[in-house]
Amino acid sequence: MAPSTRFVVGEAFCQPMTKNCSGDIIQILKEKFSFALVYDVNVGADMTTLIDTEELLELKKQGKTMFTSCCPAWINLMEMQFPQLIP
Repeated sequence: MAPSTRFVVGEAFCQPMTKNCSGDIIQILKEKFSFALVYDVNVGADMTTLIDTEELLELKKQGKTMFTSCCPAWINLMEMQFPQLIP
């Protein structure tokens, strides 16, 4: 499960935005949907941040800019409205 999921899902069930719902989510996935395993991707998210930071610092040294996002809407916006910025 992605790091943000553990908090965002709780909002749909009237939980405080600060409540970590990891346990609840895992329990539902196992009991209601028969998931055998649920993986936590916190380490991968942290590694992505570190790698992106290294890339950004290298590009900054070269006088370049970096835009990054895994959001499909953001990517669509760049492709449709600002294709010249993609390189």
